[in-house]
Amino acid sequence: KRHVSIIKKKLKLVTKRRKLHHNNRFKLNIPIISLSGYTCAGKTALFNYLTNETKEVSPGVFTTLTTHSRSVDLLKLKIILSDTVGFISDIPTYMIESFKSTLEELTYANVVILIIDVSDPIDEFIEKYWNCMNILLELQVSPEKILPVFNKTDLISQEDINLKLED
Repeated sequence: KRHVSIIKKKLKLVTKRRKLHHNNRFKLNIPIISLSGYTCAGKTALFNYLTNETKEVSPGVFTTLTTHSRSVDLLKLKIILSDTVGFISDIPTYMIESFKSTLEELTYANVVILIIDVSDPIDEFIEKYWNCMNILLELQVSPEKILPVFNKTDLISQEDINLKLED
């Protein structure tokens, strides 16, 4: 019980620190763009490309465990780009609370880029897309802020891409 209590206090401190960072960014009027989506969709690879970082990229789950944010000059506009933890199907309920604190960054974003792996089989592609949308809506992210981006188009044919986008 004591260990759980300590962890809950640490989560509250993380949340408090994130709110402080957000308030400072808000005062500076710097737009925040967050990368979101399932694990292994390519969020960190895009983050690394846009920020010249070298965060670990792996096909396994739990590679990104915390939100990473960096200031970036994008098309002559200074922004904060955030790489968030990936969504996972059937996550154990005891882990959900810890990930909620890392996903709070999405609620502060001006734009949430929802990265979807278009090379997944069609049933999985559709399920992951709607799971992501439901999670974002559950977090109270406005649908107007969500920009779906389909990644890994080089792994499948244009015909397969078109079929998936029709559904």
